[in-house]
Amino acid sequence: MISVSSIVVVACALALGVQGQTACREAQHNIVPTNHPVKLQPVYLQPYVADWNVNIPPIPECVNGISGEHAIVCDNDLPPQANFVNDNNLVVHRTGNLAGTGTVYITVYCRD
Repeated sequence: MISVSSIVVVACALALGVQGQTACREAQHNIVPTNHPVKLQPVYLQPYVADWNVNIPPIPECVNGISGEHAIVCDNDLPPQANFVNDNNLVVHRTGNLAGTGTVYITVYCRD
């Protein structure tokens, strides 16, 4: 049986291969996958900036709150460091060549 997380990871990996971003790292926070995942718009990490605080906005679809978050953070050469500080903030440190653009893909899971 294929899990929702496996499908998300494979789909993102395929999409990232086309863009040339192959160095990815995953981060999770209180992860409890549910039947109601909400994919946020990608966040693009601009060139020449190593440290980022990615704010996660309130999710209107999650009327009962969130049960967890999953992020895939990608760069061109080395996987960035990524850690959730809390439900609203992901800290990213780019470890490789900063000349390119990095990308953060976040999925928030709504509490049922």
